[in-house]
Amino acid sequence: MPTSAPQTEGFTLIEVLTALAVLAVLSVLLGQTLQGALRVHELQKTEPSSLISRSEDIARQFAGEEQEEPAMTLERIEDPE
Repeated sequence: MPTSAPQTEGFTLIEVLTALAVLAVLSVLLGQTLQGALRVHELQKTEPSSLISRSEDIARQFAGEEQEEPAMTLERIEDPE
């Protein structure tokens, strides 16, 4: 009676490489997201008025040309330092 090769439990090389590739892509996306958040935070500290005007422009674009008022209004919040 022929004996078959012993079955070992574990992951194959392709499974491990696929998991590493997925983790690499997710880490790059997370890094870009954190850099963007830090950039906005620094911009908010240095130029809050330009950030407010940019946000109002984006709100007007989403509201469309038909409406005369933007969908949302932003008010400047003073830093309580």
